[in-house]
Amino acid sequence: MLHPPRRCGSVIARIAAAVMLITSLALTGAWPGNVELSASTIETSSLTSYSRDQYEALAYLNEVRAKAGLPAVTLNDRITEAAELHARYFNINKVTPNLSAHNEKAGLPGYRGTRIRDRLAAAGYVSPSKQGYASGEVMHFRQKSSLNAMKGWLDTAYHRQMVLSPNFQEIGIALVGGTAVVNLAGSTTSPIAGGLAIYPYDGMQNTGIGFYGFETPNPLVQFDVEHSGYIISATAAGPIDKFEAAITDEEGALLHFYEEISRDTLFLFPKEILRGLHTYTVSVKYRLEGTQAWHSRTWSFTTGTGSGS
Repeated sequence: MLHPPRRCGSVIARIAAAVMLITSLALTGAWPGNVELSASTIETSSLTSYSRDQYEALAYLNEVRAKAGLPAVTLNDRITEAAELHARYFNINKVTPNLSAHNEKAGLPGYRGTRIRDRLAAAGYVSPSKQGYASGEVMHFRQKSSLNAMKGWLDTAYHRQMVLSPNFQEIGIALVGGTAVVNLAGSTTSPIAGGLAIYPYDGMQNTGIGFYGFETPNPLVQFDVEHSGYIISATAAGPIDKFEAAITDEEGALLHFYEEISRDTLFLFPKEILRGLHTYTVSVKYRLEGTQAWHSRTWSFTTGTGSGS
């Protein structure tokens, strides 16, 4: 069971916030298991220092961001508190009919603010910029670690777009009773090495071979298909206006693919599941909105033997 993304306004940018509920096939559509919480346990955050779980997820994300062409994000204690308290709110209220994953409801135990930005403010977060900031949120349920949640987000389209966005510089990571929440904030657009933040990144090994629609909104619905090859994404420093793209295999044969532009990000969905232990090359030529100059990028990655998300 997956929930659609939310958009958070900002004078800097409008970034889609998304929540992902990925479970095993036997549990598809199920809510997280019972978590023993009382209203009193979610009044304040238990955050006193960062845990190994948080540092491991941060290190993995920043390693991927660096290889994708992006600067690192830094942990912020106020953002982390907002993420933790929202996870606790969700856990204690999860049986409430029509509960929104992202928008909290006043009057429910643990309520801290309707929108992400409200909860960040309630936690004491202050943007370093007077011009405002972009904010976003992703969630993942039935998780044993924030690292596994991070890997799950990277296997999707719109959730990957969030954690690999150049518009965020600060992050909060929380895992409470199996509910993983990441909140992000940023007051500028960070530079991107090579012009595009790409994933799978150049030279990446053991990538997935397929995507099976376990995301809401499911990007495959627009193509009326149930699966695709592993998602390829390229994020620019601004909205993409026009593009040309090609994917080739080791023999130089062209792959057919579906395509989507989500503001600053181009998604390519190969029409067939990729071959295992095979190297693919991607070439993208693109132009940003309001410009006439064309830019290009070419990179390669190698699949593993398993499946993607």
